[in-house]
Parts: sequence; C-alpha cells; structure tokens
Amino acid sequence: MVCRKRTESKSAYFNGIKPQIEERIKEKLEQFWNEGIGGSDFFISAIGPAMEVFGKYESVEKLSGEKVSAKELLELVRKTVSEYALSIILTPKSESRTWETLMRKQGFISSEGGRITLKRFTLMRQESLHRQ
Repeated sequence: MVCRKRTESKSAYFNGIKPQIEERIKEKLEQFWNEGIGGSDFFISAIGPAMEVFGKYESVEKLSGEKVSAKELLELVRKTVSEYALSIILTPKSESRTWETLMRKQGFISSEGGRITLKRFTLMRQESLHRQ
C-alpha cells in the first residue's frame, strides 16, 4: 500500500463516487482471487482499493449533507465483496476444477454431511446460508 498526500481539497457526494469505488474494488478482487486470496482475507483486501478512491476527497458527503462514516464505507465494501463472490459461484470460470472445489479452497463454502454452506461476509462475523 502506498500513501500519498492529497494535493487538492475536493469534496464529493457518496452517490457520485460509489460506482468508482465498486469498480476499483472489483478490479482488485479479480487480481486477489487469481492470487489465491480467500476467506476473510478476501474481504480485508478490498478495503485498500475502496480507500484509494474515497481518500482522494477531503470530504465525502451524502446528499443530505452528512459526512459518510467509516462504517458506511465498510458496508459498501462488504456488499461489493459479497456480490463479487456470489457472481463467481454462479458463473464458475475454472476448467480444471469444479466450482465447489474452488469455493472450498477459497474459504467461501464448507460442506458437512452432504450439506453445502455458503459463507457470507459481514463486518464482524460470518453468517451461513444453507443449501440442501
């Protein structure tokens, strides 16, 4: 990670930069996925790219004029990572492995007794969705 001093005093509306944040996260998630990063590290790895876009602005506000909190930014990161992981599960790209093997290796699913559990990221814990 590289930190650079902000050279301009710009402000932005959160709704205006959300697409840029999501696009940058997805771009880096593709790289991280190909490097074998999985599980909770996959979520954590997305925070830097989000801050890369968010940090360009001295102030990021909602349309109401309230400043966007770190919690709100992290919620956007969690949502983007979850959607990206789900898109991989629904459209497997691996020719040499089944999607289940790939997802298990990355830490997104586990299976016990014939039941597959899809893990979904939240800020502080993992919740499970069950598929039978």
